[in-house]
Amino acid sequence: MRKLEANLNSHRRTRYYARCRHRSSCIRRHMDTVTDHISDFFTSHLTGPLLAWYIFVILCIIVLSRCRLIVVILCWIPLVLTVLFFIFRNDIDRGLNRSSYFHGFSVGGNIADTKDAPENSMAALELALKSSKYVLFDVQLASDGAAVVIKDATTGRTTEKNMTVAQSSSVDLAKLNLKTGEGTVPLFKDMMDKCREKEAKVVLQVQENSQALLAEISDYVRKYDLYSSVVVTSYTATVPFFMKRHDSKMLTGLSYTRFGTMADFMRAHPGNLFYKFFAQIIDDCMQFLVRTFLLPRFVGSDVIFLSQNDVNVNFVKEAKSRKMMVVALDADSKPAQNWLHDVAKIPYFTRNLKNMDGAKHTEAAKEE
Repeated sequence: MRKLEANLNSHRRTRYYARCRHRSSCIRRHMDTVTDHISDFFTSHLTGPLLAWYIFVILCIIVLSRCRLIVVILCWIPLVLTVLFFIFRNDIDRGLNRSSYFHGFSVGGNIADTKDAPENSMAALELALKSSKYVLFDVQLASDGAAVVIKDATTGRTTEKNMTVAQSSSVDLAKLNLKTGEGTVPLFKDMMDKCREKEAKVVLQVQENSQALLAEISDYVRKYDLYSSVVVTSYTATVPFFMKRHDSKMLTGLSYTRFGTMADFMRAHPGNLFYKFFAQIIDDCMQFLVRTFLLPRFVGSDVIFLSQNDVNVNFVKEAKSRKMMVVALDADSKPAQNWLHDVAKIPYFTRNLKNMDGAKHTEAAKEE
C-alpha cells in the first residue's frame, strides 16, 4: 500500500510540474504575441494619416467626456515639450566640415569588429587604410585621463590579461598583448596620429558618455584642425548631444539598431519576460523617435548610423531632405554592398578588411 501511495504521489507531482511548465510556456507565448503586436502597431499603423486619425479620435473622446484635467494635460505637455525641444536642441553642421568629410565616401573599414586582424588594433588600421581612407574604431578613457582604443569595459576578451579599463592607467593598458595577433592596446593619440599621417577620415565610436573623454577627443581635433575628418558617434544619445555642447564644430552621429535594447537586456537577463517586454517598449519608442527624426534633430546628429538590415530607401531620402546623412554598418556581403551603393545610394562600413571591393566606388566618386 505504501509503495502504491508513493507511486501515486510521484505521478501527481509529475502531472503538476507538467501543468506548470505548460502554463509557463503559454504565458511566454502570449507575452511574445503581445510584444509582436506592439511592434507591429508602431511599425505598420502609427504612421502618417492614421496617426493623425488616432489623435483626432482621442481628442474627440476627451472633449465629449469633458475631462478638464486630461484636456489641460494634453494641451500643455506638447506645448512645453515643443518649447524645451527648440530651446535645448543642438544645431547640425551646415558648413563645409560635413560636406568635406563625406566627399567621395562610399566604403570604409570597421576595425572595431573585424575578424581579419585584431580588432581596434594598429594592424587592423593599416589593413583597412590599404583599401579606403575611412575607418571606424572604439575609444574609451583610462584611469589617468588618457584615451585608449578598445571596445569592452574590460580587457579579458581581447588581451592576455583581464583588467578594467576605467580603473587602469593607459600605460598599463598599452603593455597588454592582444590575443589574436601581434601588437598591444593602442593609445588614442597614436592611432589618430597614424590616421592624420595617412589623411584618413575617422569615426570614433564611444560606448558611454564621459565628459573627460569627449574633452580629450575635442582637444585633439581642435589642436590639429580635424573638424572635417572626425565624426563622434554612439548608441547612447547623450554622447552626441554633449559632444556638440562641448564643441559645436564637431561632427557627431547617432548609431541605432532596431532591437538593440532587447539584445542588451537578453544578454544581461536571459529568459526574463519582464525585461524582454520592457526592452520591446524601449525599442519601439526609439524607433519612433529616430524614424521621425526627433531624436537626431534634438541631439544635433549630422549622421545616422544604421545596421544594414535597418536601412530603408524612403528613410534615406527623408534624411537627405533634412540635411542628414545615413551610413550603413556591418555591410559584409556583396549583395548588401551592391544594394546600398546602387539602390539606397549611401556609404557603408564593412568588417571584411581584406576584401573591400566597394572601395572602387570611393575612387569613382572622387573622380566625379
